[in-house]
Amino acid sequence: MATAGCSGLDAGSQFPDLSVAAVDPVPLAEASADVAVERGFTGDRPATLRVALTNDADRERTVRSLMGLPFPPYDGHQYDGDGVVELVPRIEDYPDVVPAEPTRSCWAATRSAGGEDVDVGRTLAPGETFERRYVLLSAPRADGCVPAGRYRFEKERYADTGERWGFTVEATGDG
Repeated sequence: MATAGCSGLDAGSQFPDLSVAAVDPVPLAEASADVAVERGFTGDRPATLRVALTNDADRERTVRSLMGLPFPPYDGHQYDGDGVVELVPRIEDYPDVVPAEPTRSCWAATRSAGGEDVDVGRTLAPGETFERRYVLLSAPRADGCVPAGRYRFEKERYADTGERWGFTVEATGDG
């Protein structure tokens, strides 16, 4: 079975390719979001995603959210499967979650990065973009690595709007 986020145990295996399959329109008037794969999995580092929120209004605005902007630490669930991955903001903020090296040839979280809800606000000037980088890891409760497939990351009541916002990441290849 092909897996993503793992180097595999045989010499012929390789890390999977990651791509952003879909990004929902952000449920804030005069705002936009972007999600990109900044770096794929390697033997030295897990994959990194960049999530950005831009104020497209001609005035300053404050955006509020529980657990962080533009997206909190969150689980991604595989469409048509049991795979679970986790987005973890900044390795420096979660050194006990992001391993220094793969475990059994797999980039897996050592524990969940979730915690208590913290009300976070950020004021953005007109045209300003706030971005954050996230490490993509196999969830600590997952069996093995991340199966190839599409993973949905979604936040209910995004930025106090009462609406959902999210994106989909796809892992492909023989990893």
